[in-house]
Amino acid sequence: MKNYIATLVLISICALGFGQESFKKVYEIPNTITYCNGPNITLKKVSKIKFKDLTDKEQDSIRAIYPLGSKLNYEIEKNIFGKKIKVFDTTTIDEKFYSRQVIEKKRTLQEMELKGL
Repeated sequence: MKNYIATLVLISICALGFGQESFKKVYEIPNTITYCNGPNITLKKVSKIKFKDLTDKEQDSIRAIYPLGSKLNYEIEKNIFGKKIKVFDTTTIDEKFYSRQVIEKKRTLQEMELKGL
């Protein structure tokens, strides 16, 4: 019986030693993968940018789609007493509307490193 307990303790100690090996591994992912005859694949990340942080050209393109003072109609699906109901609502486009907008943009990691994000 003592041999079984000693063997069990020895095996569990060895298993703990081998288990720690996986935590010490570090993997590096390159920013660009280049194939011999094919296209390059660049790693990109989707980042959320506030309206005020966009360039003037990008802000103007959004203002062209949603002009100041116009009305925007949209529908919301609400859950009331366990039933889903569609509610139609209207909002007026003003500066407050623009300041609440967040735009998702795909950026390469090199661009993000240059801008310090």
